[in-house]
Amino acid sequence: MVTPSAERFKYAPLELQTVSKQFKSLAQAVVSSQEKLNLSNETLTEQVNLRTASLNKRNEELKSLQLLLAPLEEPPKIVIGKTIERFKEILSLEVLYFTDAEKIPNAENYIAVKSSANEVLGYLCFATVPGQEQASVFSSILRLARSISIVLDNENMFRSIKVDHSRFTALMESMSEGVILIGQSGSFLFFNKKAENLLGITEQTPLNSVEAYLSEGFRTLFSANADEAHLIPHEPGVTRRLVSKTDSDFFLEISTFIVPHFQGYGQRMGLIIRDISKEMSIERMKGNLVSIVAHELKTPITTMRLQAETLDRMISNGRPEDAKELIGDMLSESTRLQNLISDWLDVSRIEAGALVIRPKVQSLSVLLRMAEKVVKQHYPDLKIETNIDKDAQCILVDKDRILQVFINILDNAARYRSSDSPICLVSSSLKGKEIEVSFSDNGVGVPPTHLSKIFDTFYQVDMSNRRKVGGTGLGLAICRGIMAAHGGRIWAECHSGKGITIKLRFHL
Repeated sequence: MVTPSAERFKYAPLELQTVSKQFKSLAQAVVSSQEKLNLSNETLTEQVNLRTASLNKRNEELKSLQLLLAPLEEPPKIVIGKTIERFKEILSLEVLYFTDAEKIPNAENYIAVKSSANEVLGYLCFATVPGQEQASVFSSILRLARSISIVLDNENMFRSIKVDHSRFTALMESMSEGVILIGQSGSFLFFNKKAENLLGITEQTPLNSVEAYLSEGFRTLFSANADEAHLIPHEPGVTRRLVSKTDSDFFLEISTFIVPHFQGYGQRMGLIIRDISKEMSIERMKGNLVSIVAHELKTPITTMRLQAETLDRMISNGRPEDAKELIGDMLSESTRLQNLISDWLDVSRIEAGALVIRPKVQSLSVLLRMAEKVVKQHYPDLKIETNIDKDAQCILVDKDRILQVFINILDNAARYRSSDSPICLVSSSLKGKEIEVSFSDNGVGVPPTHLSKIFDTFYQVDMSNRRKVGGTGLGLAICRGIMAAHGGRIWAECHSGKGITIKLRFHL
């Protein structure tokens, strides 16, 4: 493009001169705008670079903070220390460290790390290098402080929950009753060792439903009503009694309670489980005691009354010579009553710990013959076979009391017969520093589940009013008390065939 000279431009047409001036002014404006645009681009590029650097730094900060906020794979103090070192590098700080809240630090710059309850947990101390923007550094360290406070809050909360859980577990395990906490879906949320033992819970036990598990092994006692279809009572303070489907002598009592806030789960229902088998056994015995006493007392009292009336008629009719045999029968019945009362008194002495024994060396064979003589007065068909070891012929005992034990055992062998020919095999042997005496009969026997209970007061295998054999259930209980007073032992065992074996142990 050729620019016209000034001389020629001067003589150019006026319109051309005007256009030329306007073009020149427009060109200058374009150049000026271009320069401003270039300057703006440079400024924007610089701001973008600064913003990018800031975002990159923020990204690095967030990555470092993520170590704190993510599930910790190392102890909190180690993770906090690593994060602080990373922040120190990202922010290019001369100093950055965390100190405990024991006292306010002497550092020039620090930020308090506070818990959610506004409690000071520690301080972040730092020192910047010359030229650093204080506000940006302060903002970054403030974010770090907040993240550290979250970690320390969580750690304190975890410790508190762990301590509470340990205390809760220790409390539950120290209880003599079984305790079960039920989940919202009805599953086992928690159970202590006592509940585990009472319910027979093993590693293979399905724990998805408490109600289903109880229903499988137990039923409600005394024929539950329609509103008691469930074994678990659902109102606090309500109790139910359950009996095992496989063991009619095993009873549980279940009471309901409410836990308002169980370790973050909210309100949950709990069960207290007690083994009431012994209580139920006592209730059974108390319930049958009246019928037992009536049964045992009615016969001799009725007999003596009839005998007294007969005796009165004999005397009135002038036949006193015929009354001698009748008087003997009356004496026998009165002796039976006296023995019954003596048994009850013995039980009272045993339970009170007031049974007195006077031990002397006695011949086992002699005591057995004396006991056999007494028992055969009532059961002459009882056959007794003895096998006394030569090293176990003498025992240190109270003669009358051990004779009472032998009579009770032999009396049971004849009373609970399974045939017309009751037999009892008696043997003795030396067992270390003890002498063992065994009585093995051929009677009706005892179910294995009842063996340990036959020595309980008033306990009988057949507790019904229609039992075929009489008795108060005191004989073996007295035997146990007498053996305990001697420092010995007594127990029962099943043996092959019919009947049971009663074993006694005496100290030499």
